[in-house]
Amino acid sequence: MRGAIPYASLRINVRRDHVFEESFRQIVLRKADELKGKLSVTFQGEEAIDAGGLTREWYLTVSKQ
Repeated sequence: MRGAIPYASLRINVRRDHVFEESFRQIVLRKADELKGKLSVTFQGEEAIDAGGLTREWYLTVSKQ
């Protein structure tokens, strides 16, 4: 997109057994412009790189909770 403002990634790190609560705490403190960036999720204690799969898993987990 021409003239689009690039937004930084919104990175959150949560424990699997507290996904909803920790996600909420980390997201609610963000400014509106920060929420426009691409979401990048990591789970504490795991060394996986989020190439989209972790974020997809996060969305599924949060929606179930």
